[in-house]
Amino acid sequence: MRTIKLGSKVVVSDPCYNLGTWCAGVLENVLPGEYNCDICIKDTGSWGNRVSHLYVVHKDYNIDIDDINEEQEFEVGVDSGTAGVFDYDYYARYHTTEDTDDYWYEHRICNAFFPGFDSSTWNKFVLTHDKGFVSQTGYGDGGYTCYVKRNDDGQIIAIMIEYISCKEDDEE
Repeated sequence: MRTIKLGSKVVVSDPCYNLGTWCAGVLENVLPGEYNCDICIKDTGSWGNRVSHLYVVHKDYNIDIDDINEEQEFEVGVDSGTAGVFDYDYYARYHTTEDTDDYWYEHRICNAFFPGFDSSTWNKFVLTHDKGFVSQTGYGDGGYTCYVKRNDDGQIIAIMIEYISCKEDDEE
């Protein structure tokens, strides 16, 4: 099982975006701790197998992906074909409101997802240290929906980015 550690504040974003980018979200009141990470793959017909969902769930909870259904008000915009969930302090270390650390981005994202021009070698997901989980985004660049699940105390215990709806037809 892949895991990351999140604090009480989380960034949901394309990793190429600086802090404060309009199409990146910040979630607060997240239950701090260790989160199990996974992706769902969907056969989209002529487009092949694509990542349909990225999700993280606090290790103390057993939640079905269908139960992560509280839609967030921000759009997860994507320009790099990737998006993920990051501990806020970790993300802020490599991103400011004016700049993204090029070395971090090249080594943690570009080299992991795009090792060459042969798309058959592309990875489906990558962990950035133990503070972020990133995947390829369904059909690539665009805008995606973020959902959360809360516990009885109102804390976020699961986060999901939906790239391709399970309800969509398998047609292009």
